[in-house]
Amino acid sequence: MKSIANELNHGGFRTRNNNPFSICAVRDILDNPFFVGKVRYNRYTNWSERRRKGKNPNPLLVDGHHPPIIVEELWEKVQFLRERKAYTSTKRFHGNYELTGLIRCPQCGAAMTASRTNSKDKHGQPLILMYYSCGAFRSKGSAVCGANSVRKKDAERYVIDRIKQALAKPHILQAIVKSVNDRKGNQVKPLQEGLSTIRSALADVQAKKLRYLDLYENDQFDSSLFAGRLSKLEGEINRLHARWSELELDGNHSPPVSYETVRSLIARLDHLLDASSTDQRKTLLHLIIKKITVDDHRQIDKIEMTFDETTEHHFLSQAPSACTTAEGAFPFDGKTPKHSLTITF
Repeated sequence: MKSIANELNHGGFRTRNNNPFSICAVRDILDNPFFVGKVRYNRYTNWSERRRKGKNPNPLLVDGHHPPIIVEELWEKVQFLRERKAYTSTKRFHGNYELTGLIRCPQCGAAMTASRTNSKDKHGQPLILMYYSCGAFRSKGSAVCGANSVRKKDAERYVIDRIKQALAKPHILQAIVKSVNDRKGNQVKPLQEGLSTIRSALADVQAKKLRYLDLYENDQFDSSLFAGRLSKLEGEINRLHARWSELELDGNHSPPVSYETVRSLIARLDHLLDASSTDQRKTLLHLIIKKITVDDHRQIDKIEMTFDETTEHHFLSQAPSACTTAEGAFPFDGKTPKHSLTITF
């Protein structure tokens, strides 16, 4: 937002009060649904007493009578990015360090942040070396962890090369897909066994309940004793049904992932990384990569990537406009199917 404000001010633009643009002015415009044809009501509660704390988290939003100047898809895309960055350290998105916050320290697991050292080459010329170093070490010192530095250039090239390698060598991607599906199967199997056990227990309890009812109807069971036993059985049935529901919810996994699905997602990502500017590329990596682990030799070990439906819809499918510079979109011809999965390279 600071970059946007700076560009507007250099262009000679001013706010409606004839003031220079600020971060707050840009933020208010990005968050104002008026530009997408909506009108907000009830934005504040007890504003006169509570001031800044009187904002209503769920204001009333209705269609206005004015024409929108921003398309709905672009508006949703901006709100998605704003929400994502609200829960992510802004330092991750500044500078040319594309993997800041994604790489994890091999010693303590903290996010690794940008660092640099100044030295001289063999000719005596200044030399700046850039690294990713443990964030805990940089903020808390060597008593907590070590630097565990990884060369910036090497790490970033390795991540991109591994993505390209998966596309260039189908057997690698096929092994990844098999691993994902095996993991899904291992998660589902114990749940299915648990459901089978509960199904059997329910059948036993229901049979016992029917026997008690038969005895009671034939006057072979004391009424006070019958009420107590029946209440206990009903409680057991309710408990088993509740556990059944929990297991069904836990076992509500998507079907096995196909090789073509994963290949399509990785191909789109590879295309966009090649076509994007540094800032777009950095944002895309932070949206798709969950974490990158480093081994004891300070080499990248695993890259965990997550493709969710919202990210795919906004960043791996056709952009709302071909005007990528103004809208910050990542265009790609054709629509992509919606999937939600995690794969580890």
